[in-house]
Amino acid sequence: SCCFVDSSRESLKIAETNIKKTRVDANSKLIKSDFREFFSTNAKKYDIIFADPPYAAGFLEEFVLQIERYGTLSQDGILIFEAPCGIEPFEGEKLAPYRIATYGKTQVIFYKYRESE
Repeated sequence: SCCFVDSSRESLKIAETNIKKTRVDANSKLIKSDFREFFSTNAKKYDIIFADPPYAAGFLEEFVLQIERYGTLSQDGILIFEAPCGIEPFEGEKLAPYRIATYGKTQVIFYKYRESE
């Protein structure tokens, strides 16, 4: 299943169109919300969180800290964060980057929980 969270009504409409075209309606959920509000009110843990925020917004550090604060990522889960090249990966107290892939002017930073000591 997949949960799409976006504060933009237009982005959610595009996601809804694609969900219907691919016939995955039964396993998809659309939520209009800011990520801060979503994390603070959501009780579910996710195995994969993919974030593709507006590039100019600089959300990486806050996003990682919100996931750590609310425990939104499952213990064996991964966070995939898309950002423009040149953004320095943020290391949280619990989440750390373990891989960075570059595609043109875009980088994708992969996070997982640090190993227990």
